[in-house]
Amino acid sequence: MKTVRICFLWHMHQPYYTDPVAGSASLPWVRLHATKAYFDMAWLAERFPTVRVTFNLTPSLLIQLKELASGSVQDLFLEHTKRPAAGLTPAERAFLLRHFFAANWSTMVRPYPRYHELLVKRGADVNGEDLERLARLFTTQELLDLQIWHNLAWFGYGMVARYPRLKALRVKDRGFTEEEKREVLALQHQAITEIIPCYRRLAEAG
Repeated sequence: MKTVRICFLWHMHQPYYTDPVAGSASLPWVRLHATKAYFDMAWLAERFPTVRVTFNLTPSLLIQLKELASGSVQDLFLEHTKRPAAGLTPAERAFLLRHFFAANWSTMVRPYPRYHELLVKRGADVNGEDLERLARLFTTQELLDLQIWHNLAWFGYGMVARYPRLKALRVKDRGFTEEEKREVLALQHQAITEIIPCYRRLAEAG
């Protein structure tokens, strides 16, 4: 019987979103995917050391992970998450409604009752909607819950396994506090800071 040799190759990439003049990124995909696929794959590979795989992380992705880890760059979505829900301007509230459901609805919104409830209240298609008017229908608590779910839903199985607090917050589902939002963002940053060292350990281990 012939031996079949299989190469498992994961190509991880993101375009460079950072505006070097403004010092901020226009989109959140490096940060959000960091807590999911980028962390998960390394976490999983460490648990199966006899399985040989290849990860290709592009320079533009590595640069942005370093920027996020150092805190030298934030993205626009993170800035809107950090703002206290009670102090959001009408334009900021509208930004949340337009952008904070940017995830796979089947796997990352509908499984969580509160997140799905907020999506239903907003509506599936808001093209042409007056979002500032629509946002007035949302309470401060609903907007705070949306800020948290926009980030909490992205955590993958590796981070949830390592940090049980994430599972507890998902079970809580609603009625979050500003302090809990800071917890979520701190764990998000923790994931980002661990990614490059973890892949380096994997490479050094062969």
